[in-house]
Amino acid sequence: MICKAVNPNDVYLWIFIAAAGIGLACGTLLKLYLSLDALLDRLRGNAGKERAGKESAGKGKKRVRTRVIQPAVQISLYLSVSAAAGLGAIMALDLPQVFWSRMHLFFFLISVATWLFIRYFIRFVWVPCIALIAVYVLLAADLCSTWACVPDTRSLVQVRILSRKETTTSLELQDSGERGVEFRRLEGDAILYRFQLVRFPEWLFYPGCRVLYRFDTVYGSAVEVPDSPGCPFFLKGLKSIGLAEYSEKILQQKDIRLLETYDIGYDAEEEELFLSP
Repeated sequence: MICKAVNPNDVYLWIFIAAAGIGLACGTLLKLYLSLDALLDRLRGNAGKERAGKESAGKGKKRVRTRVIQPAVQISLYLSVSAAAGLGAIMALDLPQVFWSRMHLFFFLISVATWLFIRYFIRFVWVPCIALIAVYVLLAADLCSTWACVPDTRSLVQVRILSRKETTTSLELQDSGERGVEFRRLEGDAILYRFQLVRFPEWLFYPGCRVLYRFDTVYGSAVEVPDSPGCPFFLKGLKSIGLAEYSEKILQQKDIRLLETYDIGYDAEEEELFLSP
């Protein structure tokens, strides 16, 4: 599972790249149109005042050609990027199997408008845009380094019941994340597992994993609920701008059978944890 990288199998990645090329091309075309319109108005005014009208017209045509060539090359390059994104999507994705929705269209149009805005006001907005992107990438990378990606097939945690005496249970926990294997002894008729989960929007293609998790703690029903660590500080920043959703989920296990192995998984559609023997 890709976590700390961009997922090439994400359709939103290719839509974003294609929209970037089209938006930049439209922004360049808009700047060209406005600059040429202003230039032609100025040349018409100068031609009426000067006596050497033919010489002025020749200089004006040369200026127009100079103003057009560079933007035309840029537009060609930007559209080439969009075409390359289309080819990349054909190679990386099974397009007939993609369930297209209005969300894809909205994402494309918003991305085009954003890149058009950036291209038109590039002198003023490129620094804050790069700063925002850098901050987000750093926050997301730090999050991925301390949390684990929810796997597609494997369980989040594997639990093996080692012994059971009255209300005391000894068990072995094997976390697919960074905690590895640990042994616990719990008191109570039921076992409770607490997880912290982070969900990213469907359209956000970085990081490459839609859901991250962290196995917080396990405790018996006979003890008080341990204090929750709460939402980390760096997650609050992502939540405030709508780039992440944080939740804590508790899974309760009452069926405890000796030497049985259980898998704790996550249902992405129902957004719930489940336990399977």
